[in-house]
Amino acid sequence: MATLSTKPGAAADPTDRELAALVDEYNRVLSQGKAPFDLARAAHLYKRDDDFMAYDLSPPNAGYCGWKAYEAAWYKIMANYASFHLAANDDLRIGRRGDAAWTSFSFRVWGERQGGQPYNAEGRVTLIWVREGGKWLITHEHVSTPRVPPAPPPK
Repeated sequence: MATLSTKPGAAADPTDRELAALVDEYNRVLSQGKAPFDLARAAHLYKRDDDFMAYDLSPPNAGYCGWKAYEAAWYKIMANYASFHLAANDDLRIGRRGDAAWTSFSFRVWGERQGGQPYNAEGRVTLIWVREGGKWLITHEHVSTPRVPPAPPPK
């Protein structure tokens, strides 16, 4: 479960608690265990329109413009995995202005690639949310990994 790391007293704010619960749900529905994977499990959390924008760990660097492009790329990326597990770290941050909000946290992913090769990685995600009709929806998703500097040359 995500904990809030926002301004003092924010944990008591009902909207921040709502957003934290949505982040928990995001992590739960995307941690799908064994293939086959189904984005429909998470689709209700997204603003599925042409304005949706996502940047992922995988190319293209220009990201995915529009829900249809993201959805097609998601299935193509996930086809590389036999199992996929996602766990958020305890560093959720929430900010908001009116009907726009942003959440960020770091995470671990692990599982097996197709062919049985295990993987284990760390990353971070920033989600931009908009509130429409009283419901918070992700309109922008940015997933990245920390840059690991190259090892210094041997002396």
